[in-house]
Amino acid sequence: MYSVTSSIHFGGFKEVNNIPKEQKEDLFIINVSKTDHDDSNIWIPLKDGVYDNGGNDQQTFAKAVNAVRDQIQTGNNIFVHCAIGQSRSVSVLSTAISAETDQQFDDVKNELMDIRGSFSEPANSLQKKAKKYLRHTR
Repeated sequence: MYSVTSSIHFGGFKEVNNIPKEQKEDLFIINVSKTDHDDSNIWIPLKDGVYDNGGNDQQTFAKAVNAVRDQIQTGNNIFVHCAIGQSRSVSVLSTAISAETDQQFDDVKNELMDIRGSFSEPANSLQKKAKKYLRHTR
C-alpha cells in the first residue's frame, strides 16, 4: 500500500490483498479496476487507458473522482486501487487531490509516481480526462 497522507492510500490488487483484515475495516476502499473485488466499498469500473485507446467516458471518470473527493471531504481513511496501482488509481486520485487542494494535476501525479517508485506515466487518455474534469470544476 502506498500512502500519500496518513489517510489517503493507493495501489493495486496486490496491495489491497496484503492489507490485514483489521486494517481494512478502517479503510474506505474504492476500486476503479475492471474487476469487482469483495473488499471494495465502491466499485466504479474504468478501463485501462493504455490498452483500450481511451474507451472510458468522461461521466464515469468524473463519478470515480467524485467518489474519492467525497471520502476526502468526510475525512475517511481511503484506499483507491486498480489492477496494479499505476494508471487508473493514480489518475483518479491525482485528480481528486488536485481538485481538493488546488495543486496542479501534474505535480500531484508526479508525487504519486514518486511515492510508488514508478517511471511509467498513467495512460494519456486518463490524463486527458483528468485535465478536462479539472477545467470544468475550477
